[in-house]
Amino acid sequence: MQRVFKIQLFSGVINRQEARDWCIQNNYFAISYTKKDGELIIDEKNDLVKKYKDSKNICAKTAIRYMTGEFTELNNESCIPIKENDLIWTLDKESGFYYVGVVRDNKCSFRNEMDIPDNFKNDISLVRNCEWCTTPIKRDEVPGCIVYNRQGTLSMVHPLERTGIKYKQLADYSKYLFDKEKNKFAITDFWSFLEPDDHENILGIYLQKGYTDDKGITKFYYVIPKTAKVDTAKIEYMLTSEAGESVGVQCKLTDGKLKKEDFDNYSQYDKFFYSQPSPSKENNHSNVIHITFDELQDFAFKNYKIMPQKVKNIITLMNE
Repeated sequence: MQRVFKIQLFSGVINRQEARDWCIQNNYFAISYTKKDGELIIDEKNDLVKKYKDSKNICAKTAIRYMTGEFTELNNESCIPIKENDLIWTLDKESGFYYVGVVRDNKCSFRNEMDIPDNFKNDISLVRNCEWCTTPIKRDEVPGCIVYNRQGTLSMVHPLERTGIKYKQLADYSKYLFDKEKNKFAITDFWSFLEPDDHENILGIYLQKGYTDDKGITKFYYVIPKTAKVDTAKIEYMLTSEAGESVGVQCKLTDGKLKKEDFDNYSQYDKFFYSQPSPSKENNHSNVIHITFDELQDFAFKNYKIMPQKVKNIITLMNE
């Protein structure tokens, strides 16, 4: 089965953009292995193993494990080396575009085995062959579990817990974005490919279009921009109504994260809306209202034109 990884290409080196561009243009992905203070040059395999064992840098140790399947000393059940046909994602922070690539063999090369430009040769330790997509990918097309994976230099991607998205579905979608002409794909679970920001956006638009309560009364709530501050860290943002109500919202892609004390705090607002897969048993306040995923999904489909672009992309793929 193809697995999915994410790499930060040279996030901490001087010639970051040049090194990243060289990798993508020449169909490589690579890591630099550095100490806390200054650069550590690695040319010998045995030296690499020794430095791995001595290092306290968990990200570096994990990255080396993934890169070098030939080192039995580096293999364990929790860190399987990258293999041929696995998929790699990376972000170009300067442009904001993502790239996805396919690993083309099982060989891991060292810097002294490669023809690397001198101006950033010391920034590269280990290299793998990887065919990158020819067209940069906008963030609006990238699955939430890729965007929110921030586990270090190189890590295996695990889909968001709530969605139950199958690994094969994530891999198939990555292949689709790698080459849309050759690969077809249709999304079956709306929430699987969204990220927390998308959830918040849909709920905000939903409330602004008008919320009808169980008594049949419809009220329109208006988002107050710039209310996601340090002093409101426990909510996503605030809204108000024409009656001047103080309204807050909270969104969670998984159940079980909101506790009784959270709902007690939410009850201090005139009205509070929270959205997660299931209603919480911790909530016993009548002014704290659960909005179901089905309600929001139905609303998004019926109001396609006013949805953010990321949500539009997901709806389009579900309708294909």
